[in-house]
Amino acid sequence: SYDYTLSKGDRWYDPRTSNGDDLNGDMKKVFYEYRKLVWENALSYQTTIARNHHLDALVGYETDMYERDFLSGESSNFARNDRNDVENGMKLEAVGGYGRSYRLVSYLTRVNYDYKNKYYLGGSYRLDGSSRLSRDNRWGSFWSVSGAWRAIEEEFLNDYKDWLSDLKIRASYGVNGTLPSDYYGYMGLSSIKEGYLEQPGILQSQLENLDLSWETNHNFNLGFDLGFFNRLNVTLEYYTRRTKNLLMDRPLSMTTGFDKYLMNIGEVKNKGVELEISSTNIQTKDFSWNTTFNISHNKNKIVTLDGMQTEIKSGSQIRKVGKSYRTFYMIEFAGINPETGAPQFYTNDVDENGNYIKDITEEINKAHAIVLDKHAEPNAIGGLSNT
Repeated sequence: SYDYTLSKGDRWYDPRTSNGDDLNGDMKKVFYEYRKLVWENALSYQTTIARNHHLDALVGYETDMYERDFLSGESSNFARNDRNDVENGMKLEAVGGYGRSYRLVSYLTRVNYDYKNKYYLGGSYRLDGSSRLSRDNRWGSFWSVSGAWRAIEEEFLNDYKDWLSDLKIRASYGVNGTLPSDYYGYMGLSSIKEGYLEQPGILQSQLENLDLSWETNHNFNLGFDLGFFNRLNVTLEYYTRRTKNLLMDRPLSMTTGFDKYLMNIGEVKNKGVELEISSTNIQTKDFSWNTTFNISHNKNKIVTLDGMQTEIKSGSQIRKVGKSYRTFYMIEFAGINPETGAPQFYTNDVDENGNYIKDITEEINKAHAIVLDKHAEPNAIGGLSNT
C-alpha cells in the first residue's frame, strides 16, 4: 500500500481588519506532504493430519517507510489588499521547513496447532529493526506462546449443553516492543539555524545516547470464556504487564545546558482484571437487541528507576519507586478559612525524624510540595452499550 497526501493552506490578515492593520496585511502559506509505503510479503501453509490434527504456519517480511515534508512562508506590508501573494509583501516575516522520515523492517513467523478443535497451542516470533535507534541497538526480538482448552467439546459436558453453550480456558505469555516517539532521539544533534546579530551560528541541541533501545512489554494473560443458551456470554481476564527499559526523560542539571535526557530507565508493573458480559436480549426476523457491559480494574506500580534514583519529579506528578506512575506531587490543600473564605495549605516542613509538620498557612509560598497518596489512575473503567 502507498499513501500520498498533499495539503496546502493559507491565512490572510487583511489590512482593513484589526488582525492586519498593524502589519498592513499579512499572508502565510504552507505546504505539507506526507508519504507512507507498507510492503508486506507472507507465505502461509495449512494442513490437516489424520482428520483431527490441524496445523497452520506463516512466515513473513514487512517494511514500512514514512516521510513528510513541510514548507511555510509569511510576509507582510502589502501595497494592495487584493494582490496578497507572499512575494508581494515588502517584509519577510518568517520562512521555515523541515523533513522527517523513518523506516521499519520486520521478519515474522507464526505457528498454530489444535487437536479436534479442543486443545490449542500457538507460538510466534518476530524480529524488528528501526531507524529510530542506533545501528547497534535497532534490532529487537519479540515472541509469544499461547494455549487454550475448549472444555465445552469434552464428552463429560454433553449433559449440560442444553444450557451451557461455551466453556474455554486460555493463557498466553509474550514480549512486544515500543519505539521512542522521537525519530532521532538517540542522535547527538546540533542546530544550525541559531545566530546572533544576523550572523550564523551552531548550537548543540540534543545529547547523544547510542545505548537507547526498545522498550519491552512482558505480558501474561489468563482468560475464561462462558456461554449460556447461545444468548449470554461472559469473559473474565486476569493480566500482568511488566514494562522494562522504560523510555523516559531523565532530569539533568541545567549546568549541562540541558534539563532532560531520553533514556531506557526503570521498570513498571501493571496488573488487573477485566470483565465483559454480552447478551442477545431479543432476536427476531425483523428486530434484534444486544447489550454489552464491561468493567476493568488496573493497578500500576514503579518497580525500579535507574538503580540509583528512587524518584523523578515531573511537574505536578512524580515517578517514585513503589508508587503509581502518575502519583501526584503538589502542595496539600487544608480547606477554607471559615472566617475569611481564604484557601489554606499545610506547610509540610520536615522535622528531625523525617515527619511532616502539618502547620496551616494561607501563604502559598510557605507550603511545600509532597508526594500525595493520590494518583491519576482510575480505580475502574467501564461501559455499557446497546445495539
